[in-house]
Amino acid sequence: MKVMTGALRVFLRYAADQGLCDPRLANALRAPRVYTRESLPSAPAWVDVQRLLATTETDRPADIRDRAILMLLAIYGMRSGEVAALRLDQVDMPQGIGDRGDLL
Repeated sequence: MKVMTGALRVFLRYAADQGLCDPRLANALRAPRVYTRESLPSAPAWVDVQRLLATTETDRPADIRDRAILMLLAIYGMRSGEVAALRLDQVDMPQGIGDRGDLL
């Protein structure tokens, strides 16, 4: 859209130089706002998430921890700051219930 707007503006300036339209017409066109990271995906595809989770399916303590963190992020939709601030005393392990009463 931004490229097309620029091309149309150039054409209208040329047309104004030839006397075919008002010179103010080219200046009236505004290019759309394009954000720097606009083309980045908002989230990874679910197959990519599953593949990442599969890499942590071992008995190593670090992998168990990493899998729990990844599941909190991907499945429960927690933000990284919330996961980082999470404490063990906020989770009722035998019942699988968080301190707010929701199931884990």
